[in-house]
Amino acid sequence: MCQAPISGAAALDLDLAPWVCPQCTYVNECGPEKCGACEGPRPEQPPTPVDYTSAIASIQTEVEQHDLCRSLARAIVEYG
Repeated sequence: MCQAPISGAAALDLDLAPWVCPQCTYVNECGPEKCGACEGPRPEQPPTPVDYTSAIASIQTEVEQHDLCRSLARAIVEYG
């Protein structure tokens, strides 16, 4: 959780808002200029709904590929 003091105009400052890394989709807490997971730079502009949709689609594709690989591995073990 954010530990930065909030007062007046700072309450509206986007630097205090959590942000999503466009490189790895990790949700960072307030403030850091680099991603806590991949150390990618914080984007200059807040992400748009399209950015989130794109990140979700990418993750779904990875999950589907992972599931297919697991199914293939099971079939190889089962049927040799």
